[in-house]
Amino acid sequence: LHSVALCPFSARPDSAPPPSTMGWGLPQWAVDLAGSTATAVMWTVVGTPFDVVKTRLQTSSSSLYRGVWHCVVSTLRHDGPFAFWRGFVPALLMGWPYSVIMFGVYGQLRPSQTASDQTLSTPSAFDLTLPYVGHCFAAGAASGVAVHCVSNPLTLWMVQLQTRTRSGKP
Repeated sequence: LHSVALCPFSARPDSAPPPSTMGWGLPQWAVDLAGSTATAVMWTVVGTPFDVVKTRLQTSSSSLYRGVWHCVVSTLRHDGPFAFWRGFVPALLMGWPYSVIMFGVYGQLRPSQTASDQTLSTPSAFDLTLPYVGHCFAAGAASGVAVHCVSNPLTLWMVQLQTRTRSGKP
């Protein structure tokens, strides 16, 4: 999945400015870090309430909640509105390195963008030759492996926090 999602982003248009001039004169790594951070913060702010409801539905007995809406109303009544952001810190700590590692590793391993490497040079918009697609796939797979080594322990912590109710019981 990571390979498929990242492959379209590997070809930078020839008209794009060189990396050293992008982002108000900041180095490319700083621009990439800021972009990854903003992505992780927004993903966490918007996604955590949905994740809390999903996690509570998955980990509760079938008699506790009658459905999604009942889970939302029950959580709001019993635990308050901030309960929807339980697990926010681990989700952010998971989302930020996820974003940074995913695009960092992929950026280093994606197909070459120089004309000197004829077998893996940046193709035209619709040129999906086997060496290029294979290299995209390998770069995406490597970035997926790297990111999950960090994110899986944080996911466990986040789920443990999300299933805790005000009484302290899951």
